Amino acid sequence: MSVFDEAYMTRPFLFGKSSTEELIYAIDKFSITGKALELGCGDGRDTYHVLKRGMSVTAIDQSQNAINILSNRTDLSDDERGRLNAICADVTNIDLGTNTFDFVYAITLFDHLDKIQGEILLKKISQHVNEGGYIFAKVHTVDDVGNTHESKEISEFASEIKHFYETGELFSDMSLYGKVRYYLETSELDLDHGKPHTHAYASILIRKGE
Repeated sequence: MSVFDEAYMTRPFLFGKSSTEELIYAIDKFSITGKALELGCGDGRDTYHVLKRGMSVTAIDQSQNAINILSNRTDLSDDERGRLNAICADVTNIDLGTNTFDFVYAITLFDHLDKIQGEILLKKISQHVNEGGYIFAKVHTVDDVGNTHESKEISEFASEIKHFYETGELFSDMSLYGKVRYYLETSELDLDHGKPHTHAYASILIRKGE
């Protein structure tokens, strides 16, 4: 059993219920609609909010406990539940075809893969997205205290991160597959799990075919 699967077993909504701010900002600003693919969905922290915006969501995570929590949420309407396809699978191995989705997003997923795995997955994701569709990603960067250890208060899951991104690295990697429509590097105080700690992130939205 993985660290995350064990954590989800005893702590539902492990990372809270609030959405990823940058993700929702991008969806609303660029009026993203249609069929979405979420990679590394966890127990549905962001899935819920994307469904509320009218999209259909295929949500994938390798934790069966997380998928169970998402599938059994009682705060989804029948319509929203009908637009959800929750799958327990390894995102690096699953094949979902080409030109299948209008939007693909991954919140702190690529940083939990090594660099080569991340590059392979990004190339695969680019094939899943329709021309004119969008890809959003958010990752931890080298300034994160889980990497610098400048504070003794770090995430309990910091050891699970395999690749902290350098400044501008996510921009460089993803701009190979589309036009960058949004990019931000920032730090955030995390109060959702463990003791209060600070993260450093990079977030990006690209549009394929531009």
